[in-house]
Amino acid sequence: MHQVFVPNLEVQSIYEIDPLQLRALGIDVVLTDLDNTLVRTFEKEAPAELIDWLNRFMAAGLRVMIISNNSNVRVGSFARRYGLPYIAVAKKPLKFCFQKAMTHFNVRSDSVAMIGDQLMTDIFGANRMKLYSIWVHPIERKTDGRWTKINRAMEGVVLKWIRSKQN
Repeated sequence: MHQVFVPNLEVQSIYEIDPLQLRALGIDVVLTDLDNTLVRTFEKEAPAELIDWLNRFMAAGLRVMIISNNSNVRVGSFARRYGLPYIAVAKKPLKFCFQKAMTHFNVRSDSVAMIGDQLMTDIFGANRMKLYSIWVHPIERKTDGRWTKINRAMEGVVLKWIRSKQN
């Protein structure tokens, strides 16, 4: 049971993810959470480092989509600014949002990676769909909303349990 919460890859920051390694794994599409994964919650502009990261991913032939549980206003305004497709109010970890993304790109699950900062939504949802899951440590926790704080509390329990099973 605990395996559904175990990511394929764990990194401190998105900047540790190598797009060429993803391509070598057969990944064509990268789905990524927005808040506390790409930028701080409510941050409106992408820092230059993120723009470079996105450009490296696209230069490697990866297609990138933002998939977030946040509002259409928040996600849409950020994604459109950088020309990225997006799914807002995604309701991760439910399967339909991941299916919608795969339909958008006309790909199978074995060619999709999901990057996110929450085990309970991003990683659980990705693993249920058999996507390559990448858990990135959150950029900042102090701006987490109420539901994210609840998820993080549950995540702490699950993470402790996972770590005990790995030893």
